Amino acid sequence: MPDQPLPSFAELRTRFAEPGAADLAPPGAEAAISLRHAIATGDDPVRCLAYLRGFGIAVDCLDDLARGIASLPDEEELSAHPCREGVAVLVASDGAWTLFVP
Repeated sequence: MPDQPLPSFAELRTRFAEPGAADLAPPGAEAAISLRHAIATGDDPVRCLAYLRGFGIAVDCLDDLARGIASLPDEEELSAHPCREGVAVLVASDGAWTLFVP
């Protein structure tokens, strides 16, 4: 099967949205941040970089971020989704998205 083009960030949000989610999403439920900035400052909106470090997973690029989250055993809270703009990270419990861009 040929590689499918990556979806956009907006397409991912639509695909994973629950019915009525657009009406219920709290303000600031999504953020975009440069991965380089997040690595340099040690700060990201969902604290996933620190979480991954706690498992000994170093993140130096977007692929590391996606693979790192995918490799966590029994992870139900975080999921990573490569998209055209970068890697979108979803926090399942509150529906918050963070888009990490190069």
